[in-house]
Amino acid sequence: MRQKLGQHFLRNKKTLDSIARTANFQEGDVVIEIGSGHGELTVKLLHYPISIIAIEKDPTFVEYLSEKFQNTNSKFQINSIRQPANQLPKLEIIEGDVRKILPEFVKERGFESGAYKLIGNIPYYLTAYLFRIIGSLYKKPSVCIFTLQKEVALRITANPPNMNLLASSIQYWGVPEIVGFIPKKSFSPPPKVDSAIIKITTLPVIPDKNKIKETQYYTLTKTLFAHPRRTIFNNLRDLAETENIKKETLMERLSDVGINPANRPQDLNVKAIKKICGIVYNEVDE
Repeated sequence: MRQKLGQHFLRNKKTLDSIARTANFQEGDVVIEIGSGHGELTVKLLHYPISIIAIEKDPTFVEYLSEKFQNTNSKFQINSIRQPANQLPKLEIIEGDVRKILPEFVKERGFESGAYKLIGNIPYYLTAYLFRIIGSLYKKPSVCIFTLQKEVALRITANPPNMNLLASSIQYWGVPEIVGFIPKKSFSPPPKVDSAIIKITTLPVIPDKNKIKETQYYTLTKTLFAHPRRTIFNNLRDLAETENIKKETLMERLSDVGINPANRPQDLNVKAIKKICGIVYNEVDE
């Protein structure tokens, strides 16, 4: 079958085994596989005592998967995400764009936080948008295991002094780690760059009353990293003014919580960014 939607299909069986093992499956786990393609990873997942929900956008691949796994205890659906069966099938195949259906899918299936896992070989064009969707989910998975472009995986797992917008956004809700690297020759057709297996373990849900509003946090991070070469203070001046905080007060408050206003945004970790969020949004200058 020909390549579609910018996909590069992982063929290396040892790497596929490694991805599956990384999930540390327990009996009865529910796994959502994103972009099943030809079903190479799906075959490996079927070896475990779990329920698999394969979401695939391309109707050609959906048809191929339904034929390939027709003798499996499976359920074939097209654009059907409501009314789950009392007993989940071993494999459920759903046609749909994960970018559009994942939030509603999680809600309609009644998944609680940490009650499912996300896994998949993610097309490069989908990566950033997918993480924004996962970050906004009210009921997040317990863990995400994806194959990604190596450079993107390194950015996600970065720490000070190499912090960046992508890392600060994902590390707000999860702890990322690179499990291993995958040479481009392991894919068909081979991409131009190497890939990596990344595991993101979701952080415990914080009670709403103690939780910094996510929209404020994400707005702040976009402001901080809009101009990485500027100082923290210079990046925040305009935002602080909109919140009625004078420049002098902003400088003082940053210093009071142990943040050097003259440092660069890449010197900040998530904890420090949360402190700044409190300064900007919760302490308004009179």
